[in-house]
Amino acid sequence: MSPELLIVGHLASNEDRTVSGTKVSHGGSAYYCAVGAGMVDPALVGVVAPVGLDFDPSPLDRLGVDRRGVLVLAGATPRFVIHQHPDGSRRFSADWGVARDPKPWPLPADYLNARHVHLATAPPGQQLAWLDIARRLPSRPTVSVDLFEHFAMTFPQQSRQVRDAADLVFLNEEEHNLLGLPAGALAVIKLGASGARYVTPDAVTNLATATVDVVDTTGAGDLLAGVFLASHLKQVGPIEALARAVRAATASVTWFGVDGPHLHAARDRVRPDPVPLNREAPTLCAAK
Repeated sequence: MSPELLIVGHLASNEDRTVSGTKVSHGGSAYYCAVGAGMVDPALVGVVAPVGLDFDPSPLDRLGVDRRGVLVLAGATPRFVIHQHPDGSRRFSADWGVARDPKPWPLPADYLNARHVHLATAPPGQQLAWLDIARRLPSRPTVSVDLFEHFAMTFPQQSRQVRDAADLVFLNEEEHNLLGLPAGALAVIKLGASGARYVTPDAVTNLATATVDVVDTTGAGDLLAGVFLASHLKQVGPIEALARAVRAATASVTWFGVDGPHLHAARDRVRPDPVPLNREAPTLCAAK
């Protein structure tokens, strides 16, 4: 099957430093998002990311997602370090390796038929380059973007360009405070321990979440986006899709990385019902 959801971002070695300890695990925004989408249906997903010769493809293979869009380059796979402070703030540093300044590359022919392209968290200059590619695909896919507070602070103008060019925006409260939303926006605002908010031009819907012992929040937002988008492509309405995504993201923060046993236990609560739900019409929006 040809992938219907293309996830463009990074695959990396990720070091998370939290009050609960430090751990290095498989990471990068494309990986976290692919884990979430793969919980719904891995056959939907194609991953697009640059990696080095040292990249281990086995985590993607275990997910069952399509990795023909992964470009292997001479050099090192990115390495990220995220410090999570007790007050919830984060500090990000990176050894970008082959992803320092990657230019878009030709995609497999069947990727050009994708229904949706998601640009996971990345420097906004890279997101803008891929936005241009996505808008030129013959299938005219809808496009979503996920913002990141480090880049919102460092590159605010470019981050707003990315925000304004997408059909759907994912952002957290800090990014929302820094960048705001354009008029008529369709957005998912990630609220951490408070859940998430779905914003349309006509309504705002809040989705609460359970209280859990938080170990590591890295990747939870990208995973939420993956569950939401894949659920929606499986004809689950946006409010139900976001409710499922919030449950998955909540489970993911109880363990280091996104491959913990608590997340795997949440899979049955994320996968769509055999018959599509009709609680609301799937209205992700038409491509701009």
